[in-house]
Amino acid sequence: MNKVTSNSENNFWSYSKMHYARPGVSAYCLQCQNIYGGNVNILLFCSWLGYRSIEISIQDLVQACGEIEQWDLSVVKPLRKVRKHIAESVIATSKENIIVTLKKLELTSEKIEQDVLYRWALSQNFKTCDTIGLESQIKNINKYLAILDAPILSAGHPLLSHTNFS
Repeated sequence: MNKVTSNSENNFWSYSKMHYARPGVSAYCLQCQNIYGGNVNILLFCSWLGYRSIEISIQDLVQACGEIEQWDLSVVKPLRKVRKHIAESVIATSKENIIVTLKKLELTSEKIEQDVLYRWALSQNFKTCDTIGLESQIKNINKYLAILDAPILSAGHPLLSHTNFS
């Protein structure tokens, strides 16, 4: 049974917004991004698929990263770089307005990235596995962390979702 189904709303985006707001999730994701060069959307993608008891292979993960690579390099990362530069700048007047606008653009660009991942997942026709979602989340996330050469997660980590998402 395929648990990644198409509907009018991107379930991955809905999951990510709710999950990222949980205590410890954003801090961990940003730490992984800043220290190991990780992609927050890929971390959330691994979590989301695992939450649905879908385990992906390293090959699937590499392919998913490839699907968003150009967008990430051409749009998301440059927006983030400009936002951070302006935030650190003492010269900019109206700095707060510019930062708020850039944050909105960055979030919109990340949503587009998640839309690409969501559509890609739909096209893969992934099947659920027999393990519970938590085990699948750990496996998926740890595969990505291994690619990044980052420490692996264990049960109880904030990035793992125990909440019931629609």
